[in-house]
Amino acid sequence: MVDAANEIRRHIRRAKESVDRASQAKTGGELRDCWEDFLSHFSKAMGKTITAATDDRSERQTELRRFGHRLKNESNKDDPGLTYLRSARNADEHGLQPPAEIKGPRVQIGGFSLAPGASVSGVNMIFQQGGKKPVGPVRVTTAADQLGRLTRDSTVSIPELVKEIPATIRLIPIEPEQGPFKGQQLEPPESLRGRTFRKGDPNDLISAACDALADIINEFEMLSKK
Repeated sequence: MVDAANEIRRHIRRAKESVDRASQAKTGGELRDCWEDFLSHFSKAMGKTITAATDDRSERQTELRRFGHRLKNESNKDDPGLTYLRSARNADEHGLQPPAEIKGPRVQIGGFSLAPGASVSGVNMIFQQGGKKPVGPVRVTTAADQLGRLTRDSTVSIPELVKEIPATIRLIPIEPEQGPFKGQQLEPPESLRGRTFRKGDPNDLISAACDALADIINEFEMLSKK
């Protein structure tokens, strides 16, 4: 079981590395790559744990086999967070649409957004606070290269009205093509293995998933030694 544990830990490490890269993503494409890598390695860590725990060679290790079957059921249908991540991974692998809504970095000017690849220079606008008080003209200069990275910071006479928004990810409903939820829509979860969080928040879901992987591999190793 030592080899199995090492293999599982390898994918846990790769999943966490994907999360670290996501925090440094400069474009929507980079962020999507990180999300898909996370889904892949999370799924592999889960799948290999289930396979190793329910393998015929663990026949005499009743507790380990029960753990494996319980984890399989959680992933397939019993746990909202694990089921969603499994379905998102399947959608990424077999579907024709991205498994999440990804937006590249942009500059927000008051109520407007400037997308990557566009540029605005010397724009004078009157913004109002609370719909009542004019705050004066604002001059904005910004540009983006073809990769979507902002090449020059915004310059503005009233800085608080202009802010750079990094690439973002929004979880979306997933419709599984197989399994007990086939044909249904799985909404972004609010919990994973007992840990609750804000519905649809990718950071909370990823944090809970990484914590779950740590607990799962620890339990697997403990039971495999009995």
